[in-house]
This record gives sequence, C-alpha cells and structure tokens, in this order.
Amino acid sequence: MIYIYCLKDPRFPDIIKYIGKTNNTKQRLADHKCRWKVKKGKLSKLNSWIKHLAKQGIIPIMEEIDHCLETEWEKYETGYVLLLKSCGANLKNGTNGGKTHAKNTKSKKALEKKKVTMKGRKRPEQSRIMKELHKEGRYANFGLKNLSEEEKDRINKIKSETAIKSHKEGKFDKNKKKIIKLCLKTGEETSYESVVKAASDNNVNTRYVWQCLTNDYKGLGKRKGFIFKEATKQKSCRR
Repeated sequence: MIYIYCLKDPRFPDIIKYIGKTNNTKQRLADHKCRWKVKKGKLSKLNSWIKHLAKQGIIPIMEEIDHCLETEWEKYETGYVLLLKSCGANLKNGTNGGKTHAKNTKSKKALEKKKVTMKGRKRPEQSRIMKELHKEGRYANFGLKNLSEEEKDRINKIKSETAIKSHKEGKFDKNKKKIIKLCLKTGEETSYESVVKAASDNNVNTRYVWQCLTNDYKGLGKRKGFIFKEATKQKSCRR
C-alpha cells in the first residue's frame, strides 16, 4: 500500500506545502527532518523550507490524504500536485510528481546535439563487438567473461594489429628516445632503448625520467646518485 501525504507548517495548518508518496510515513517524516543536514550543494525548495523551519525550532507536520496500490501512485501524486497548483498553492515540489525529474530530463535539442557530437567517433573494437552481441540479444552483461574463446581471440588479434599499426605510424615515437644513465660516483654510462626500459630497469617511474629530460627534477637527483640524459643531447638531471 502506498500513501499519498502532504507536509504543512504547524502554524498554518490549512496551507499545504508539499505532496509526496511513501509506504512508511514515520520513516519518511524522519528523512525529511534530517535530509537538509546531510545534503551537499544547493538545497531544493523543500529542504530549504524545512531548514528554515528547523532554525525556528519548528517541525513540519505530515498528514495522509489518500492511499493507493503500488502501481497507481504516480497517477495519484501527479493528480494532487496539479490540482493544488491550479488552485494557486505554493508547493515546494520540484516537479509535477510521478517519476519525472526536471534536472535529469534532457530536451530533444540536447539529445540531438549529443547525437551529432558522438556520430563518427571511433569506438574501441571490444565495445563494438559487445554492442553487436547486445543487439542480437545474446548477453545482458558486456564483460569479456561472457564471450566465447573465438570472440576473445578476435578482440586480442585486432588489438595487436592496432598496436603494430600505431607503432609503424610513429604514434609511440616519444617513448622510443634513447636514454643514457650516468652514474655520478663511477662515471659509468648505461644506454637504454626507450624511456620505459630506462624506468623499469632502474625502479623509477617514467614520469621521473621525463622530468629529467625536461630538466624539471626539482632536486630529486640527490637521492639516487645517477642522472638520465637523452643520447642526442647533453642536458641531464640527477636522480
């Protein structure tokens, strides 16, 4: 059973301020009393009103005005909200009741704009395959665990081909810089094929290596006792 209720200021018991629905009136009233205290950001009309009353030591009163089946509450709530608004009531409801939420509903114009923005955008191969399977009605979950071995192999193969193509096109050339590590104590030099290799072999983050190459180490070199430098340049920093 669903109850349709109203909230009132006890000083003005003839004026209804809010229409809502619940299956537990005591719990719902308790929620209304404390909701404004834990709410972050801008408060709604209802929470602002309850906060205003609370500062004056006043608690809103709740009255049941109707009850209905669980499948009919939207019709009842919307009906009462529209009826009171048509009579000039200054309700604190953010919407006309039901499941409509003004903040979450997007206009047709906004949806069309999003559609145009997303059109033509490249979709990762895994997501594309999952979408095809979803259209077929095969899987409710998009996880890899629901795929067959053939489909997993197909995804891995496409990923590998994409990676090889990217390397050939030079998309990862910035990580292929030849790096030299110079030990400050012995003067020994060690060369590495890439930033990633230099970082992994020396147990440091790639970010630190790039800070060395851009001379943005901020005194971190004193702790390691060696410096990184690019093979074609003389600038370096301590690690």
